Formats: sequence, C-alpha cells, structure tokens
Amino acid sequence: MEMESKGNNVIDSLLRLGRMYVMFTDKQKMKIPDVKKGIKFGFLQAGISLQNGSAYDLSTVNRASNFVMVENKHTVLTGKFNFTKMEVTFQEFNVRFLLLNVKMGKVTVKLGPHLIPTKLVLAKDDSLAGYKLVSYDFELKMKSLAFQIVNKSPLISRVLSKFTQVILNLFIKLVSKVATKAVKDILKNTLKEF
Repeated sequence: MEMESKGNNVIDSLLRLGRMYVMFTDKQKMKIPDVKKGIKFGFLQAGISLQNGSAYDLSTVNRASNFVMVENKHTVLTGKFNFTKMEVTFQEFNVRFLLLNVKMGKVTVKLGPHLIPTKLVLAKDDSLAGYKLVSYDFELKMKSLAFQIVNKSPLISRVLSKFTQVILNLFIKLVSKVATKAVKDILKNTLKEF
C-alpha cells in the first residue's frame, strides 16, 4: 500500500510538471506526423494520405488508477492514465484510387474518453522532477471517436463524415493500435528535444 501511494505521488508530481510545461510554453498543440496508407489488389491500387496534422487539449490526461511502484535498479511504475478528450486535425485529406487523386478537405477526429495502460521505467537524477525517463510502454484503448470531414460541399461532408465514422468505430480496436503506434512515434520525436 505504501509503494502504491508513493507511486501515485510520483505520477501526480510528473503530471503537475507536465501541465506547467504545457501552460508556460504554450505547447497545447502538438504536430502529428503525416499518415500515408496504400492498398493493392492485383492491378487495383488505392490509398489515403493525411497531412499537416496537429493535436489539441494535451493537458487533459489524468491518472485513472493507482500506480504500483517497484524500486530495484530502476523505479518501475505501472498503472492507467486516461484522456478525457483529445482533438486531432489534419488540414489535408486525400484519397487515391487508380489514377484519380481526390482532395477531400480538412479532417477533424475527436477521441472520446479512453484508457492508457502504462509502464514507466525511471532513474533518479537531480532534475526538478527527481527522475529521468529510461523507457516507457503504453497502449491506447479507445471506446469511440467522432470523425468530421469539411470541404466545399456540406452534403458530401456530412455523408462522408458519417460513413467514415461508422466504419472507424466498427474497427475501434484496430484504430487504437494504429493510434498507439502514431503516439509512440510522436513521443520519440518529442523526447529528443530534452
């Protein structure tokens, strides 16, 4: 029980420092790497690309469970976070089929509440937090998402948005896996700054 409360204290301190960093550096918006996916069926080719992406409301992460702390050579913390909301926008959404390349417009994805089972490995140091990050692992477990396409035709926007949203929510586990990999790539690039 003592190691559990100690783990919670460490996580809560790190979250406070993270929120202060976001507030004072105005980094509530994070750049998202471009997404390009292609499919081949014999001579038939199709693909999508999402470009110029950014995520908002990064400060809404909270501790969703107790974090168990084990101290050996390194300090290992395991538990769950959750995002209460998060919005991702791509300024360009293009669909390619055979020789056609169709510009669909801007895309906004709103992720509903979702859990993030997480494992953090820390080492003690002299920084403000008292620890440095050695390694991490996590998994996004989304329950649902809202998808909106905005282009010149409101009717096409509504129909495509609804259709895509239904499809993505049917495959929400697969979407969660793809999102987990994307977030890990973003974190890898972001952590290079420190």
